[in-house]
Amino acid sequence: MAKAKPKVAEGHVSSNKRRDDQAKRERFVQEVLANGGSRRAAAIAVGIPEKSAAVWACNQMKHPYVKQLFEDHKQRVAAELEEKHGLTIKNVLEALRRLVMADPRQLFNADGSLKPIRELDDATASMVSSFEVTENYNRDGSTAIGRTSKIKMYDKNSAIDKAMRHLGAFERDNKQKPLTVNITAEDAQVL
Repeated sequence: MAKAKPKVAEGHVSSNKRRDDQAKRERFVQEVLANGGSRRAAAIAVGIPEKSAAVWACNQMKHPYVKQLFEDHKQRVAAELEEKHGLTIKNVLEALRRLVMADPRQLFNADGSLKPIRELDDATASMVSSFEVTENYNRDGSTAIGRTSKIKMYDKNSAIDKAMRHLGAFERDNKQKPLTVNITAEDAQVL
């Protein structure tokens, strides 16, 4: 008499299948990171057929294990940047805040003369992109008759735009705008 196969509960996934799925998800995340973010290409690289690769990749991006792998990678990169360069999200946001709040009046003394660059505080100095001083001479070049100072500041509009994106302000603003669809009279008849 032949042995009966043990019954497997419906919906039960074997531990080998789970391990294989986990390994495929890990390879998928590695491929996404290696190829610059193409999820479809990563899915194909791990053996998913081209026709279903985009859908499979989209589903994987929602999987908690995949989300955790990406979060772990993000934290590793942040830790490496902090260790190597002292670069943290906190100090990048502080630099962005300084640009947004930049006040060009801080470049000048009370009498309107330009402060020497060594006298600028850190916040004021951080808004200066470049500084050029030119000595002006008389026609024969023998006597200095003045000095022209040019100060170029970082683009405040760009800093504001980046800060707004970080704060999610554009996303909230876009949700408030109603969707408008313009159709012709012919299109309206088809509908």
